Formats: sequence, structure tokens, C-alpha cells
Amino acid sequence: MIKKRLLLIGMLVFTLFMTACQGGVEPIKFGEDQCDLCSMTIDNPKYGAEVITSNGEVYKFDAIECMIPFINENAAVDYDQLLAVAFDAPEKLYAVEQLTFARSSKYKSPMGANLAAFKDATKIDGEAEQMSWKALKDGMMAH
Repeated sequence: MIKKRLLLIGMLVFTLFMTACQGGVEPIKFGEDQCDLCSMTIDNPKYGAEVITSNGEVYKFDAIECMIPFINENAAVDYDQLLAVAFDAPEKLYAVEQLTFARSSKYKSPMGANLAAFKDATKIDGEAEQMSWKALKDGMMAH
């Protein structure tokens, strides 16, 4: 009976340890966190991005246009999650596949690419160029 309890406690401790070691989404601390590409402080809650590697490492960016070159420069890294802040839902991170991206002079992103992500595509300015994550990534990686 004691051996079974010890085994159960050991399995529970191991499970908790493994869960704690796995990285997860870390909310961006606007005004505190720095971009892992350009080192600018991440200030604007309508912009930002984050990648989480398969090892649980978290990298944060002040703009989508910083995240894409980072991914390109670190192509050998296995990424578990690619996330971006939605312009229409400030401070919240969403999987990039759930977002529609827009380029317009009305969206003054931190690095000057005039690029924003939207959770609700109906909120995008009518004159903005809209694109999926794949189209955006492929287009930016080609440059």
C-alpha cells in the first residue's frame, strides 16, 4: 500500500515538473518587454508577436515585421506556436492562422511596415491590402 502511494506521488510530481518545464504563451508586458530582434521596447498594445519553440523558449517582438525575419534567420528551429496581437483586440495574442493581416498607411506599426493583424476581418479598413498568414510570410521572406 505504501509503495503504491509513493509511486502515485512520484508520478504526480513528475507530471507537475514536466508541465512546469514546458513553455507556454507568455503575455507581452507592454512598456517592459523588449523585441528579441530589434531590442525596441514593446509599447503599443495593438501590435506585437511571439514565437514559442518546441523547447519552450519564448521570443517576443514589437511587430509582425520583426517576427518574420527572426523566423527566417532561425529556419532550423522547430516552432510550436506563432502568435500575433490583433489590432482589433489589443494586448491579446492569437495564433497567426486565426488572423487576417492588413497593410495600410492607416496602421502605423512600430517598424514602419504599416502592417496589422485582425481577429475580425470586417474591421479592416476598406482600402487596406488584406492577406493570410501564409501570403504575408511568403511575401516578406522573399525580400
